[in-house]
Amino acid sequence: MLNRPDEVLCPFDNFSFGPIATDDPSARNRWVEQELGDLDRLQEATIEKDGRVITTRTHVTGQVGNVFKAAGVALPNNLDEQPA
Repeated sequence: MLNRPDEVLCPFDNFSFGPIATDDPSARNRWVEQELGDLDRLQEATIEKDGRVITTRTHVTGQVGNVFKAAGVALPNNLDEQPA
């Protein structure tokens, strides 16, 4: 139909994910960087002290929360404290 060798429609396709039918492969890469570039700022750190383990993560910015939601993955807690 579109003279493409790959499967065009799949049940897992999310048509809100950037430019779909572009002849410029770098356009999609630019869109991902522009919309999801802040995903690499999500970091987690663990501190162990006095028999306690505290894990914290950076604040979510931009589209990070939406990316996790769309993927069906829960964000880690902002702060989690456990005994060692």
